[in-house]
Amino acid sequence: MTAAARDIVRNHAKEKLARNEVVASMTVRLVRGVEIARIARTAGFDAFYIDVEHNSFSLDTAGQICLAALEAGMITPIMMIRGTIDGMIARRWGRIINITSSAVKAALPLLSLSNGARSGLTGFVSGLAREVAMHGVTINNLLPGRIDTERLASVIGKVGETQGLSYEEAARKAAAGNPTRRFGTAEEIGAYCAFLASRQAAYVTGQNLLVDGGEYPGL
Repeated sequence: MTAAARDIVRNHAKEKLARNEVVASMTVRLVRGVEIARIARTAGFDAFYIDVEHNSFSLDTAGQICLAALEAGMITPIMMIRGTIDGMIARRWGRIINITSSAVKAALPLLSLSNGARSGLTGFVSGLAREVAMHGVTINNLLPGRIDTERLASVIGKVGETQGLSYEEAARKAAAGNPTRRFGTAEEIGAYCAFLASRQAAYVTGQNLLVDGGEYPGL
């Protein structure tokens, strides 16, 4: 599991969901979406999180790298949704939450493939969410900004090395660029996920919801 997905499940997401709302935390890697969907459907999951955090690949050709990025960030989540959504429609209840990235709103430099894959998933969800809303199924995308996880710590450490800064100095510099002057926490993401997976969020669907401390400057 990636750091963000693991922390989310450990914290508020499990605590805040009602007893009859089952959540499975699954990290999307280079795996077959059909197989994941089969497992999820067999287990009877009514709600699940999909973490499409960017993965690093060292493959032989540019084409293979592009396909790998699309499979990890777009195709696998789509196949998982397609493999489980019929059961949700039949039960007239379901929640799907894609944990993507604030890069959907503002593309990140040096992550072009990841940006493209996430945008493709966003477009697919936008249409599908509106088709299934009448059946009590909601699909939303949660877009975290800089969240205090192992992944962010690793990135900050590498940035600090290139700039000749200690980890603490690099972290303070990065946090200073956010209006809140801090990083988000896994608990905050988990609480938002728990709400979106609840019955109280039945009227929220097809949305791209930023959790970034106000860092995105758009309207």
